[in-house]
Amino acid sequence: MGLDSYIFKTSRPEHLCKEQYTAKEIESLGLTAIPVHSVEPEKESNLRSFAKICMIENLYYDMEKIRIDYSLSENAYIGAILGNGSIEVTDCDSDGKSRRVSISKEEIKDKYILHQLDKCYVFRRERIQMWYKNYHISDFFTEIFGPIENTTYYPISAEVAVKFNQCFAESIPTQPMPEGTCLCYYEWY
Repeated sequence: MGLDSYIFKTSRPEHLCKEQYTAKEIESLGLTAIPVHSVEPEKESNLRSFAKICMIENLYYDMEKIRIDYSLSENAYIGAILGNGSIEVTDCDSDGKSRRVSISKEEIKDKYILHQLDKCYVFRRERIQMWYKNYHISDFFTEIFGPIENTTYYPISAEVAVKFNQCFAESIPTQPMPEGTCLCYYEWY
């Protein structure tokens, strides 16, 4: 695992006209949705410039029911989501011993899925650049924005784009973006 850095062109999806969507509908439209409740208040203004707010029916694991059914503590968490759709839940007892419980895709679907309606920021994103473990790029944006938080979108001004291209001999767009569109820096690790 390492640091992946991205430049995304993000834009507001003006064509969304329904009041409510499912997560599958949003995904099928090629859009990204982030629940409002998961965004720190000081980062919300970053998203407002290019996202539309919609109600999305999201699916969540019912951890409360999993903990009860498998006699797990409040500290139990999903430690792995496997390729076959099953999950492994990890719990630690007071002695620090770890216990893992595997739950099949079928059992999850039948018993442990919650449908929740969330207010979400919805936007389209197009990858412009990607770097793997390029800490010089990360350091550049940390100098511009301060400490970078994982999976947070940081809007890039035309001036920052010019400075970036000069420092790294890269070619990210430097022209001002139309209303509702923005270049953003994003890290995932």
